[in-house]
Amino acid sequence: DLQQYNTAIPLLREAININKNLFQAHSLMGNIFLKTEKFVNAVTYLNKSIELNPRNAVDCSNIGFCYYKLENIKKAKDFFLKSIDINPQFSKAYSNLGLVYQTEGNFIEAITCYEKCLEINPNDYEAFRLLSTTKKINIDDKHVQKMKSIMNSEITDHDRMLISFSLAKVMEDNKKYDAAAL
Repeated sequence: DLQQYNTAIPLLREAININKNLFQAHSLMGNIFLKTEKFVNAVTYLNKSIELNPRNAVDCSNIGFCYYKLENIKKAKDFFLKSIDINPQFSKAYSNLGLVYQTEGNFIEAITCYEKCLEINPNDYEAFRLLSTTKKINIDDKHVQKMKSIMNSEITDHDRMLISFSLAKVMEDNKKYDAAAL
């Protein structure tokens, strides 16, 4: 991936030099910097993308995530809320906003955000993990049934790890230690 990013960056710079209003190029450049954890650079390009295309909920959420990683929780929260305002069906913004609330110690709001994320996208495995670490989930909860059904489907090893952790946490919370150890 890094080699592909290094190939893409000069091409995107050239595209931006030709047309400074090409928001897609700014967006893509910002997302490359986000994926390579160069958050300050990512914010610069994503902000330009938003300036050119203010209704881009994904870039707003990605700017928020950069600010979260840069430990500027207030700005992160503002961008996640802006993303939700633009597109209330963008599930990742709710999950990210939940991280902010959890960081602030506002666990009730965090849980609400994770549940809203899962309501919109029932297959957001990271949201399952975050929810399971934020609240005690009962064995008969609808999320547990969904996680169990996901385990029987074709998913990546990373997703299987997230769901396995979530289910183990639920079992531990409910004192089902034998089930958690399997």
